[in-house]
Amino acid sequence: MIIHLVNQLVGCDFPLSRCRSWVDPDIIAMSALISISVSKMAETIAVLKENGIRAPIVVGGAALTEKNAKTIGADGYGFDAWQGLRIIRKLTGR
Repeated sequence: MIIHLVNQLVGCDFPLSRCRSWVDPDIIAMSALISISVSKMAETIAVLKENGIRAPIVVGGAALTEKNAKTIGADGYGFDAWQGLRIIRKLTGR
C-alpha cells in the first residue's frame, strides 16, 4: 500500500494516533509546490515520527531541494515524479 499524505490535511482535527491503528503504510510521499508548504512538511514528519509511524518518507516538488529534504527529516527526495518513483522503489524493495 502506498499512501500519498497531503500535508495540509495533517493540520486538521484528525489525530494521527487514530490513523496508526488502521494504517500501516509502506511509504509516505509528500509534495510541496510553494515554500510555505516546506515548514508544514517538517511539522508533518515530526508528528508522524512522534506517533510511531515509521514508514519511509519521500518528499519532492518545486519548493524543495535535496538539502531541504534532509533538513526536515525526509528519507528520500525526488526532484520530479520519476525520480520519486525510483526512490520509492529503492526504499520499498519493489
